[in-house]
Amino acid sequence: MIKIGNKMINYRNKYLVDYIKKYADGPFKDENPVAPPQPDIVNMQRAIKNFASNMAKYNTKRVPDPSAPGKFKEVVDVTDKRKDFNDFLAEQYSAGSSIRGEEWTTDVKATKKEQKLPTGIIELDNVIDGLRRIGPGSSEAMQDGVWDWRTQNAVKNVWAVADALVRVTEDFGSKLKDNFTRSDLQELANEIPKTNDIAKYDQKKKIEHAKKIAPLVEKLDRFYSAYYNSIIQSPEYASYIKQDKPLLTAKPGGVDPGKVPDDLVDTLKKPHALALINVTLPTPTGPKLFSPVSIDALKSVGELEKLMLFLGYPIQDAQNKEKQNVVLQAFLAHVNAVSPNA
Repeated sequence: MIKIGNKMINYRNKYLVDYIKKYADGPFKDENPVAPPQPDIVNMQRAIKNFASNMAKYNTKRVPDPSAPGKFKEVVDVTDKRKDFNDFLAEQYSAGSSIRGEEWTTDVKATKKEQKLPTGIIELDNVIDGLRRIGPGSSEAMQDGVWDWRTQNAVKNVWAVADALVRVTEDFGSKLKDNFTRSDLQELANEIPKTNDIAKYDQKKKIEHAKKIAPLVEKLDRFYSAYYNSIIQSPEYASYIKQDKPLLTAKPGGVDPGKVPDDLVDTLKKPHALALINVTLPTPTGPKLFSPVSIDALKSVGELEKLMLFLGYPIQDAQNKEKQNVVLQAFLAHVNAVSPNA
C-alpha cells in the first residue's frame, strides 16, 4: 500500500500506478483532489486513440529533413488516398459540424492548454493528432483514465468526424450493412457532457458517459475502415474527394448522381462570373426586365439588399423579409421557366 495524503492506495493496480506517476512531480492536495483514474474512462480513451491510429494509417516515404541536414523524416506520400479522404471530411463536413472541439498545434512541446494555439477544424491530421494526446502534462500519449479538457476536446472531435461520415453517406450513399447511422450520432451527442468546465463535472456521470461512448467509437472505427475502402474504389467519388470536381448532392434515381458536365467544371469554380439573362423582377413601380443579373445577388442577404436598392426599393423595403422573398420568388420562377426539369 502507498499513502498519498490521507488515502491508502494499492500500488499493484496499474491505473493507480499511472495516477501516482502523473502527480509524482507535485504534492497531493486534499483540498482540491483530482479524480483517480477510472477503467471505464481508460477504455473510452483507448477506443478514441485506436480510432485515431486507424484514420492515420498513411503510406509514407523517407525524405531529407530540411531542418536537420543529413537526417531524414517520414512524410505522407502524395498519392495516399486516405489522406485525400480525411482532408475532404475536414474541409467539406467536419468544419461545419454543430459539435466540434478545437484543432491544436501538433508541436509535442505544447502540453499546456494555453500553448495549443486552438483554431477551427481545418486539417483532419491535426485533429487526429489531438485525439491521441489525451493524457496528462508531458505524458499526453498516456491513457490516464482522467476525463480532463484534453479528453473532452477529443470526444467532441470524434463527434465531428462521425457527423462528417454520416453526412457523406447521406450525400454519396452506402451499401454497407453496419453503417454508423444518424441514430448512433445522436446517441453519441447525448453522451458528451454539456459543460464549459469539465473539471467540475460529476465524476459518476463521466463514468456512465464513458461506458456508452466507448462502444460507439469502436463501431465508428469499424465503419470508417469499411466505408473508406468502399468509397475510394469509385473513380467518380474519388474525383470529388480529390476536389477535381465540385461537390453536388446526389439526386435520387440518377444514373450518375452528382456528375458535373465537363464544360461546366471550370465555370462552377467561379460562381461570381455567372449571370441570368432576361429576368423579370418586381420593382416599386411594377415588374421590369433586366439582363444580365449576376447571381452574386443571391449569395447573401447583404447582396440581395444591394440589388433591391438598385431596383428602386427604399431601404426599409430592401431590408423587409417579405419583400425580399418576393424578389427571390421571381428569380426562382425565372429558373424554373428556362429549365423546368432541373
